[in-house]
Amino acid sequence: MKKTILLLLILILPITAFAQRERNQGNTQKNPRNVTSGTFDVLEDKPRNTFQYEENENKTIAQLKNLAQNVSGNSVKTQSSFPDYMISFISANYLHCSIKKGVCPFFLDSIMETDIINSKLSNTPACPNMKKFWRDWIDNDMQKRWGHKVRTGLLNRTQEFKKNQLPAYVKCKDTIQKILDKNKDKSAADFFKERYGKGSKMAKSLSYSAKYMELIKNSKQKIPNIFIEVGLSTPK
Repeated sequence: MKKTILLLLILILPITAFAQRERNQGNTQKNPRNVTSGTFDVLEDKPRNTFQYEENENKTIAQLKNLAQNVSGNSVKTQSSFPDYMISFISANYLHCSIKKGVCPFFLDSIMETDIINSKLSNTPACPNMKKFWRDWIDNDMQKRWGHKVRTGLLNRTQEFKKNQLPAYVKCKDTIQKILDKNKDKSAADFFKERYGKGSKMAKSLSYSAKYMELIKNSKQKIPNIFIEVGLSTPK
């Protein structure tokens, strides 16, 4: 049986209390925000390969585009897993987007849906891609960076997302199991057609990740390195 490590990680920020302190103390607040804990499944450490920034960025964008195109076709196929370098790029862009906009669930959807597709095709709930994402998120302390850098005007939106939507991505295997149970009488073809059909909410969401990363890529004069932009070290 595959062993799973449970790791406590900050999940929901007490936004209301923080916002009150912001109003009373101004924008010079320096202390870390109090947090409650959530539970994430994580994978064992794996060594990273030498990191080629532009090449890896292009490959990540290409895979995200392929995912969006794949689900829009007549035959949805088994999805490739995301290599470590792609997870690093996606998590850094997700952090950047979340700081700027408050919430950007389309990045999480791009990862989660690969696991949902593969789980439906195999009829076995599993979320290796989503687990890998959370491991990278944890290892690089991105939750704290998000909490410290998000603008005050976006705190309510962030709080609502963390309370009502984020847990589904955190408890990914349970979420996928519920989806499979709910759609157990549907064929894979019917399930995919309903979930990813033209104009569907999920089809639109899956198209946004590559578009955002292309926007960052085309802003090289302002953002030459997305990792440095959000206070991270470029992966080795």
